[in-house]
Parts: sequence; C-alpha cells; structure tokens
Amino acid sequence: MYCSNCGSKLDDDSKFCKECGTKVEKDNNVDVKKKKKEILKCSSCGEILDSFVVRCPSCGKEIKNIGKSKTLFEFEEKLNLCPNNKKKAEFIRNFVVPASREDLLNFLVVAKINIIHDDINADGNLDEEELLLAKAWVFQLHQCYEKARLTFGDTNEFEYFENGKNEIEQHYQQMDFLEKKKHDEFRINEKKKTYENSQSVKFLSALSFICSITAFVLAIICYETNFLGILFSSIMILTFILSILFGLQIIKTGRNCHSLFLVLNFALLIPYLITFDFSSFSSRNFSTISYDTFILYEQFPAYENNYGIIYTNSSSCLDVKFEGDKDNLVNYTYACKEFGYVIEMENSASYFEAYNDDGYKIIVEYRQGVKIKIEAPMIMYNISWPTSKIVSYLPNPDKTNGNIIINSDDKFSVYLSDFSYIEYKEYVKACIALGYETEKYKEKEYKCSFTKWFVTYYIEVEYIGNSIVFINIYKY
Repeated sequence: MYCSNCGSKLDDDSKFCKECGTKVEKDNNVDVKKKKKEILKCSSCGEILDSFVVRCPSCGKEIKNIGKSKTLFEFEEKLNLCPNNKKKAEFIRNFVVPASREDLLNFLVVAKINIIHDDINADGNLDEEELLLAKAWVFQLHQCYEKARLTFGDTNEFEYFENGKNEIEQHYQQMDFLEKKKHDEFRINEKKKTYENSQSVKFLSALSFICSITAFVLAIICYETNFLGILFSSIMILTFILSILFGLQIIKTGRNCHSLFLVLNFALLIPYLITFDFSSFSSRNFSTISYDTFILYEQFPAYENNYGIIYTNSSSCLDVKFEGDKDNLVNYTYACKEFGYVIEMENSASYFEAYNDDGYKIIVEYRQGVKIKIEAPMIMYNISWPTSKIVSYLPNPDKTNGNIIINSDDKFSVYLSDFSYIEYKEYVKACIALGYETEKYKEKEYKCSFTKWFVTYYIEVEYIGNSIVFINIYKY
C-alpha cells in the first residue's frame, strides 16, 4: 500500500503516512498502487520509465503522458463549478497545489494548456476576463515554481519545470502586449469616430481655419509693419493643422490634444490683434490735409503731397501718415537733414530718426505710406539731487537740469539733460563700481540689482538721446 500524496510505501494498518502525514484512505491508496504497478515505456526507444519521469533517460524524448493526480481531478472539478471567469481566476490564485512531484508536473501541463490557448472563448478576441484567467495561472505557476525548486532540487525534472515556466511566461507577456495593443487601437478608433461625427468640432475647426488663413493673409499684405502678425498667424495655422492631425488620430495620442490645439489657436488671436498695426489699412481714409492744422508745422519740412491722415496733433507730439512709397521716404529724409535734423541720426531705407538743435525729435518710417512723428523736447527744471535713503544708493551724477517724475521712499525716477553719451557710460561704470549685480548692459541701456537689509532694489539707467538720460531706482 502506498501514500496517495507522496507515494511512500505504507504498512497495511497505517492510518497516516510517516513521510508526509497524509491520512490513509484505502480506495485512494489502491488507485495509487495500481499506478505504481503500471509499466511506462518511451514511445521513441522503448525504454522502461519510472513514474512521473518527464524525459526519457536513454533518448531524451519529452514524456507528456504523465497521468492526472487525484489533486488535479479535484482541482478541475471545483474549477468547473465556478460560475464565471472572475471566480475561476480567484479560485486558481487561492488553490494550494501540494508539493509532490506528481502534482507539480501535472499543474505545469495544465497551466501550459490553458495559457497557450489564447482565445479561451473562441470568439476571435481576447477579453479582460480571459487575460485575468491567464494572469491567475501565471501567479499560481510562480508559487509552484518555488515548491518545485525545493522538491526537485538540481535535477532534469526541475530543468524541465523551469523551461516550461519560462515558455508560459513569455507567451503570457505576448498575449498581454497584443491585448493592450488591441485596446489602444479600439480607443483610438472610438476617438476618431467621435471627432468625425461631432458637429461642434466641425464648426470650431472651420472657424479656426478661416481665422488662421485670414489673419495670415492680412499679415502678409501688411508684412512691412506686421512682422509679429505673420509670426502669430503662422503659429495659428500650425496649431490648426495639429488639431486636425490629432483629431483624426494621424498622430496617435491618448489625450484630447485636438481640443487643446483648437483652444490655443483661438487664444493666439489675442496677441495677434494686440500687435497688429491697423493703421496699415487707414489709406482708405486718406484725405487732403492743410498744413495750417498742424500745431508743430514749423518744426518739420513740408511733405511733397498733402494727402494723408492725422493720428495725433498736439503741442508735444504730431503723428501723421502721408500717401507714398519708400522712394518718397528717401527723398523726405534728405529734406529733414537740410531742415536741421542731423543730431544722433539713424538712417536706413525705410527708417529715419534724428534731433535738431532745439531738441525736437523726428521719426520717419514706411508703414504702407510715409509716417512722420514729431516729438517736442521735454521740459527741464533746475533741480537738486535728493538725499533720501533710496537715492543714496545711486551715484550722484552732479546734474542740475532735469525733471523728477517720482520721488518717494520706494521709488525714484528722473530725466536729466545736458548728459552726453560719454557721461552716460561713465555713470554706468560708477554703478558697476558699487558692486551691483549687472542684469542687462546694452549700448544705451543698463540694468542692475542689489540687496540691502533683505530688501532687493533695481536700478535702470537709459540714454534716451539728445543728451538726456533716464535714471530709475525702485524697491522690489
């Protein structure tokens, strides 16, 4: 008589196995004894085999018919009683496979059969429950692997078990990858259908297209004065194209990026409209202008025609645009030079800037016409350099002509005249000598910062032109 669990020989009157402690049942022991007496032969070479051998010791052929154990019969019966795949997966996970050679090898074969047959329901697709079952088999297989390590030791049977486990895991990973791929493709197709069938998306996309193209065309027409308009409208077209590509899932993503790019497309209209020079279209409003209407008419040479539009007309500023092209602008710059605008002059094919002896500044530029701007000199007063705490952090420029804009405990701003460009550079060097951290130093602009008693201060020094310097210090 033999034990039904471990196969050890038992005495006829034994009630429990001396080796594993399993209770002796006569019927079961008879079955096991019969199995022990069965003679197994290799189908390839005819070699007589021991029980539960997985490979023929003579020719190495894999032995697949190792027979089912009582534990496996019980396992399959209980598994078939589970009402659904979820319950089956739970049962497989929680089932305790005995650490006997027979049960471990039987379970390996059963697990391989159940996992390698991908489509359990034979419906052509792997669903979540089928993957859940496969995952449960792999989980139980890992537990059996640890038991097999202890039961088999370093034998051919353990090598067979390990190879079978690796084969099953590899196949399971492939199944999981394919299922995730199918799931992602299904989700992408659903999003594509939703995008194509949405009336609101079609309307917003059409509106986005119209706005983008219109903005770009207008910016191109007025390209000389609307470079930023070209930039923003180009980005608008790009965001529109991206919204279409993401919406049709040509660029695949798990998020609703097409909505994001549509919102960004309309948001770009704000900086586009802010930076757009609408005066480029004002030529339709050109009319005949009388020079007598200009308050500052004595401060600039007459233009060759009087057909234009006035934007600003005051004693401090004149802003007007006349009909003309770049050739007209070049001719007018010669007239400005003859009129005395030669101080600190900047001149190019489409831009002219200069001062005259009286301190008036003229700017002539091409903006779908010849635009002329006259700025009157700033009124300066006799001032004394303040002695407040915040001003004490500045080098004293030793200037008495200026215009103090703000003088408080937190901020001080002043324009100083009779301040040459060379003196400006010397003043900047004096600021640097104080050890302040330089943040920006251009040809006509200097910025720095420093900290006193845990308070940060910022200094700005800018050469405005015509021997005028702006100095600003404020507490952050």
